[in-house]
Amino acid sequence: MVLLVDEDFEDPRSAQDWDSGSVANGTNLSQFLGRLGDGSTTMSRTFSIPPSSGPDPMGADSVTVQFVLYQIDSWTATDKFFVDINGTMIDLGEMDENSTSVSLSGSQDGISWGRSTPTQGTNLDFGSAKDKKHLVTLTIPSSKFPDGLLSIGFRAETSQEIGVQ
Repeated sequence: MVLLVDEDFEDPRSAQDWDSGSVANGTNLSQFLGRLGDGSTTMSRTFSIPPSSGPDPMGADSVTVQFVLYQIDSWTATDKFFVDINGTMIDLGEMDENSTSVSLSGSQDGISWGRSTPTQGTNLDFGSAKDKKHLVTLTIPSSKFPDGLLSIGFRAETSQEIGVQ
């Protein structure tokens, strides 16, 4: 396994690598990529997946992407969060702030994904809503990045703007 990127967004310039990227921070949370819905509902970035080094370079069989998703402020049963992998949209499932999130997983066009929720029912920051912290993992086969380029995008579809509770 090779680690290509490990980004914590503590440097405000981190967002410059993302199309429509911005970095936010609050009283309790350190800096993070987002907030989606604050003038932008999407962010994306393209990563180069290099072949292995050595006498017989090989391309990767798959890439695993893992990130923490902060679900902040009020979300309803109709609100959605998507991850776009080179044009394949992955719906991360139910995002209602009032429900108890369970571990979810699925597969879409060969991409397997999972979402667990280690933190929920507490206010992480930004108002008084019940926030959640999700750990998302996606395993992406090489067929999704045949040219060695992997585009990853995030999209939020919410019924209200940020800060409206």
